[in-house]
Order: sequence, then C-alpha cells, then structure tokens
Amino acid sequence: MTVLVGARDAERGRAAERELRDGGTDARFVPIDVTDAESVTAAAKQVQAEHGRLDVLVNNAGIILADGALGLPDGRLRWVRRAALVTVSA
Repeated sequence: MTVLVGARDAERGRAAERELRDGGTDARFVPIDVTDAESVTAAAKQVQAEHGRLDVLVNNAGIILADGALGLPDGRLRWVRRAALVTVSA
C-alpha cells in the first residue's frame, strides 16, 4: 500500500514522508490545503494521475479557534463548516 501524506506545509509534509519511508512505508507527499478549492482540485488531479484512485482517506485536518466554537459569528461558522465539507468531500 502507498500512503499519500497530504499537508499544506511542504516542509512538514516532506518530513512526514521521510519518516514513513525510513520506517519502510511507501509514502508520497501531496501538497493540499483543504480550505483552498484550487489546492484540493490540484491534489485530486495529482492523485488521479499518479495513482489512479484513492482507496482510503484518513482525515487529520482540524480547526483551532482561539475563542472557542460557541458563539461564533455566522460568517466564521460558515467558514468552519465549509472547511469541514471540503475536507470530507475531497
């Protein structure tokens, strides 16, 4: 099995790829920012072109809000929901 390491920070993504490879895993870095539709589209195209399909998706993306999730203004709450939806549907 090949593990695709998706991350928006290329340095950290490549470090995770190296760590997995050092442990014997066939790992490949894929740049992706789940809050950016163009980035998601580019990552999907890369996966399709290089691997044909994605069999398993483990989502470890998260959102940290300094003021907590309760009482968010509508605009911020919509942003949080959109980021979660893009993550799941990508």
